[in-house]
Amino acid sequence: MSIKKRLAALCVCIATLMAMTFTSFAAENGNGYVEEKGIIIETTTDKDTYISGDTAKFTIKVTNTNDYDISDFEIAYTLPLAGNLKINSADMPSKIDYIKAGETQELTFQTVVVSDSEEPAGNSVTIIIIVVAAVAVVAIVAVVIIILMKKKKSAALMLVGALLAGTLAASLAPVSDASAEVKESDYKRVSVHDPSIVKDPKTGTYYVFGSHKAYAKSTDLISWQNFSLNISTEYKQLFGDIWDKYCSTPANSDLNGNLWAPDVIWNETMQKWCMYLSINGNNWQSVIVLLTADNIEGPYEYVDGVMYSGFVGSEQRIAMSDVRKVLGDTADLGRYNIDPTNGASAKVNAIDPNVEYDDDGNLWMTYGSWSAGIYQIKLDNATGLRDYNYTYELASGKSDPYLGYKLAGGGYNSGEGPYVLNAGDYYYLFLSIGNLESSGGYNMRVYRSESINGPYVDENGKTGILTGYQSNLGYVEDGQKTGTWTNTKKYTSPLGIKLMGAYKMYGVARTQVAQGHNSAFVDDDGKIYVVYHTRFAGSGEGHEVRVHQLFQTEDGWLAAAPYEYSGETLNNDITADDVVGTYDYVVHRQDLVYAANATPNEGETYWTTTYKTVTVNTEDVKLTMRATWKEAGEKVTDSKGVVYAMEVTLNKDGTITGDYEGTWELTNGANVKMTIDGVDYTGVFVEQQNELATRDMTMTFTLVGGNKCAWGVKNPESN
Repeated sequence: MSIKKRLAALCVCIATLMAMTFTSFAAENGNGYVEEKGIIIETTTDKDTYISGDTAKFTIKVTNTNDYDISDFEIAYTLPLAGNLKINSADMPSKIDYIKAGETQELTFQTVVVSDSEEPAGNSVTIIIIVVAAVAVVAIVAVVIIILMKKKKSAALMLVGALLAGTLAASLAPVSDASAEVKESDYKRVSVHDPSIVKDPKTGTYYVFGSHKAYAKSTDLISWQNFSLNISTEYKQLFGDIWDKYCSTPANSDLNGNLWAPDVIWNETMQKWCMYLSINGNNWQSVIVLLTADNIEGPYEYVDGVMYSGFVGSEQRIAMSDVRKVLGDTADLGRYNIDPTNGASAKVNAIDPNVEYDDDGNLWMTYGSWSAGIYQIKLDNATGLRDYNYTYELASGKSDPYLGYKLAGGGYNSGEGPYVLNAGDYYYLFLSIGNLESSGGYNMRVYRSESINGPYVDENGKTGILTGYQSNLGYVEDGQKTGTWTNTKKYTSPLGIKLMGAYKMYGVARTQVAQGHNSAFVDDDGKIYVVYHTRFAGSGEGHEVRVHQLFQTEDGWLAAAPYEYSGETLNNDITADDVVGTYDYVVHRQDLVYAANATPNEGETYWTTTYKTVTVNTEDVKLTMRATWKEAGEKVTDSKGVVYAMEVTLNKDGTITGDYEGTWELTNGANVKMTIDGVDYTGVFVEQQNELATRDMTMTFTLVGGNKCAWGVKNPESN
């Protein structure tokens, strides 16, 4: 949205701001202070106690500790009258044109405190708007809120700073008890690559197991903490023999960095926790092994190999594998050494295992990666190893006697991290395509099937199975301009529903990129979750675990909530009045990929909040300052592959207007049908806490249609 449109929308929302109320905050002591990303912001007042008629002076001090300069610090204010604390005068803070590296500058303003019975000078709302002439290296906007605390109710006077790039304090809606308790400080982050989730039914604790001996646990899917297993220190004793004799090569000789993507499941028959772990070697010399434990946190003991790859050409590897046990001593193994670009079911990589029960209680292991694609074999419930009594025919593109059923991929096309979820009437296959680096175009695709063995198809009825190498030019767009990018090896494949991609929209502080290698599960209460690792624009290769709730649409597809999980629950009593308004709208198109090396644009946006508490008459008043800024220079680049939010308005008469046109209707509880830009979608409305520091409640919708996912988040700036 243009700056002109955003400023116009700001004026429209004044009436809403005037009626706004806030929940109580705990009092803060001392001056407000926050430091993040090289910016220090301090909020002070000239006194700690005021009475009616006093003039309160506020100071915002900004210190730039970065090694680059900052320019164009602008604030736009609206001054609505609200509740028991009123303003009859205010001085506009001066503009900071330029802050050099290491420099400190101050903004000050003042207001006269007025008692409940007094009226401020004038009966109209004062509006002061500064239109930004140019956005330079870094833009900073402060949002100042004064909250009058009462025992049960509170009123608010908002001095709202309009964010240049389009962020405004969210208007508050009714909050459910579950999510009202979640604060920014409740989120404890962990870095676990390729997180596979499982819940311990005895303790109710959630566990994620990941590559490179990284593990974490949580009791609420919000606050995570890392822990260690015996594998962390005993890996050489557990895997040294198979590594040295089967997997190791001169070019890849370090076992420590080659323990990938474990998947843990409770085996009812064995009464054991079973961990399936990839030991990765070059030249497809990889093995998926089984470890077991009585307790989910171990200790784990090595059992045996489950699936082998890269055995052709070495009698030692053939003897160590089970390929002869499966195929017989005289079987021709030549087809397992064919160049995968020829489209044969050859050179599968035995990595990225996922084990799931079917509806009949049978265990199946899905595995594989690029090269020849994704396959699936049946396991023996009694041993946790391969079921050697189950056979597969040799059928090109469908199955192989040793590899099992083919589910996706092939022809050395991108595709890894398979995960099968059994939910409702369907099995869902998740697959990540692209390179996992922040600039690699990594993204998750979803297919479904009525059988755990497939075929898995997308909304267009297409499978993910490929028979030859696919290359193409990926089409990218930034919301205003279009262009082409480079060869993407089908990172922009039209196959599979893209669950999410890089995006910018209201309520998201940091642009996520390279989301992928996910797991998913259905909790005891029926809620469904997707768990994945994500990187962030401009933050290198650092990564974190994220959890989003998934919803099944009325058409049976999975749609992810736009914001990370904060305890939200569907409200089946939702009405049109609850959802009408203007939304930031994002379509997660398959033909868009993130490329951090594209032309730099705005940079990455950060949010932080600082507080200062004073006393007015006998009541506590909390001054809240929200600051937004953007890093500059080479540190952060925006890709043309980031999907910028467009704008749609859901009108009460069932029409959709704005950047796109269409219709909408509530169909059953929180379920909705929409037609937007000629595409028919089904999905749900769900109110969530957004991902800003304030965690404001925000109405959202999530949709699936036209083989695409789409999100909407209500933007108070535009309402």
